[in-house]
Amino acid sequence: MARSRTRGLLLSLATLGAISAYGPAANAVTFPLVWTPLTQAAVPMGDVATDSSGERNIIGDAANPAAYVAMDATHLYFRVRVDGDPKFADGTFRPLGWGCLIDADADPKTVEFLSIVNGLESKGPDDKPDQVEWRYNSTKTPDAIDDNVETLVQAYAATDPTGNARVTLAPTTFSGNPDYFIDWAIPLTVIRTPPSASGAPAIPAGTPMRFLCGSSLGASRVDSDAMGTATTFSTGSSDPLFCGPTGCILDRDGDGVPDVEEIALGTNPTNPDSDGDGIRDNVELSAAGGAGPFLRIDTDLDGTIDALDTDSDNDTHLDSVETALDSDGDGKGNWRDLDSDNDCVPDRSETVAGLRDATVPSATPTSNCGSGLVCDTTTGTCVAPDSGVVDTGIVVGDSGASDTAVGDGATGDGTVTDGATGDGTVTDGAVTDGAVTDG
Repeated sequence: MARSRTRGLLLSLATLGAISAYGPAANAVTFPLVWTPLTQAAVPMGDVATDSSGERNIIGDAANPAAYVAMDATHLYFRVRVDGDPKFADGTFRPLGWGCLIDADADPKTVEFLSIVNGLESKGPDDKPDQVEWRYNSTKTPDAIDDNVETLVQAYAATDPTGNARVTLAPTTFSGNPDYFIDWAIPLTVIRTPPSASGAPAIPAGTPMRFLCGSSLGASRVDSDAMGTATTFSTGSSDPLFCGPTGCILDRDGDGVPDVEEIALGTNPTNPDSDGDGIRDNVELSAAGGAGPFLRIDTDLDGTIDALDTDSDNDTHLDSVETALDSDGDGKGNWRDLDSDNDCVPDRSETVAGLRDATVPSATPTSNCGSGLVCDTTTGTCVAPDSGVVDTGIVVGDSGASDTAVGDGATGDGTVTDGATGDGTVTDGAVTDGAVTDG
């Protein structure tokens, strides 16, 4: 697959020629103007200039980072800085790869995907050399920087300016010669909904991602020059980033809440569970689910938000005990629910096992209510028998001409005929032999 290097004979052309070749051009992909540098502990990542050479040498420092990412509504973008022109004079890439490994499952020791510019491919999708690839790691080697990402999910043309990759001059000269940026793009369509035949999972929107970029001799792994000096993926990969339609922002703890929002809300941007209760910050800062919008939610109104409160509903059971389970299926997690099983017994009056089991302390929830009341198990509240609770006076209304109420013990047989509207509304008028007429 590797192509001859004879095309490099014209590399002695003046730098001015290179500037012209890599000047602004209209690409099929509109590359971003704003890039987010990859960081570790919020410090932009670099790579020493002496661990490799030329176009396979990833270079950079804190002031001029080695790698960047970006996102908009259509693509996820990648950028690496290299110590030499990665292209031949004919505009094709040299027989190397430049890519970024990606962790997308919150396990910092595993690589799920590789996005790479493959300069070893002799015939890309446009029948020209080179291609941009999205790869899936179906067989993972834990913590291996050089893990072989074996499954090609999708390939795209890399020809500039009509393909998904480009090369531009970088404003640095780390080794005394011009440095270059290699930029490439992966459509979000393949990231969100990959071809089923590939076996690759989707990366849902809002998933924090870690990256480790470098050059490759084989185009299916980072095995030439990885950025930084680490020898394992978990120590060499970047801080997690939260990427969306407007770009990528730092999420150092990988909880799905960007650092800037955690700082504003008062949670710890370096701890995914600021109060240590076993419920992640993104869940406690969301009204439902864990994808936001992120808010200062204070369930018990005690002045401490749930994400910093170890007993968010003030029911005497710690959040770590109640957990984020929703035992009664009412859409409210147990740690925020005063009656987690809707059995009309407040959690503070139940044991840990009882608050999750509607049959404890009684298999008949109504027996937990006072005389003359019934338990509405949809809300966990004791109500009057004629308030519309099933088995004790529910009113069934439809769009027809009559409505029937069953079991109104207060007025007789409880049969109601509403011949006018069928709206299910009962107005007590005169009571005659248990019949109520809706006047």
